[in-house]
Amino acid sequence: MISVVYHKIKKFDPSMKFENFLHVKNFNNQIRFFKKKYKFFNCENLFEKKNLFKKKNIFLTFDDGLKGHYKYVLPILRRNKINGIFYLATLPFQDEMILPVHKVHIMLACIKNNLIIDCINKNLDKKIIDENNYYKFEKMIYKNQTNANNNIKIKKILNYYIGENYKKEFIGKIFQYFFPTISEKKFVKKYYLSEKEIKQLIKNKMILGAHTVNHHILSNLSFQKAKKEINKSFDYLKQFTNYKTFSYPYGTKATYNYKIKDYLNKKKVSFSVTVGNKEISESETKKNRQEWSRYDCNRFQISKKLEKHLIK
Repeated sequence: MISVVYHKIKKFDPSMKFENFLHVKNFNNQIRFFKKKYKFFNCENLFEKKNLFKKKNIFLTFDDGLKGHYKYVLPILRRNKINGIFYLATLPFQDEMILPVHKVHIMLACIKNNLIIDCINKNLDKKIIDENNYYKFEKMIYKNQTNANNNIKIKKILNYYIGENYKKEFIGKIFQYFFPTISEKKFVKKYYLSEKEIKQLIKNKMILGAHTVNHHILSNLSFQKAKKEINKSFDYLKQFTNYKTFSYPYGTKATYNYKIKDYLNKKKVSFSVTVGNKEISESETKKNRQEWSRYDCNRFQISKKLEKHLIK
């Protein structure tokens, strides 16, 4: 069985001319490809813990609760009679704030990366860099990305190397420098799903899952803070669904640990997903339900004409 993870699926926006994303036409191409090679099934069956394992089975997941998931993804899934799992990081919905990880994406989409590097260098105090994070993540992240080197450097510093206690404030400072007049509340309405759209996903048989509140790297938090991130995101989703499934922010093995996996089991989360770019084995569907791997969508056939927009 395989699962595929998606993030930004949209059309080109000239106001974000440097943005990386998966073009909606490519998403449509991938659906056609998957339908020829694999078999889609009702994702509700994943919660029943029946032996539905088949090598050709496939299900799709969509992280972060982005507007394009309603505007572009839902119509294509409906047309093809497919349901998927949508994992929401709940800060935008609970507090009407942009996730720090998306502030990084927005800067990279709108601002030349050399200007962002200059701003980081002028404002970065080396004391806020966590050396443990640096050595833990340096060789593990963004290995397969085709972005310009400066993009990767910016993501590494802002998303991984800065200590969690400083990350939100520092990213906010850099973001404010480039967007001094932005209203986060107004931007949230354009960038993320609305609660009305979330309800429409449910009405169309889609499934919701938790993706924490702030999209922090859970392994960098104290266990108590990690539990709080998990609990608050599930508490928010209670108003929409009784299903319990979870997606680890950033998704690599170094971003979570056995304590977090055990806690998800104790909370009776049916299954959790990572980004390991391998198949989900039959034994994992039974004995390792908190660590199901997903393939990055970029691993599958892409139209060369649109390839410049390749995204994670």
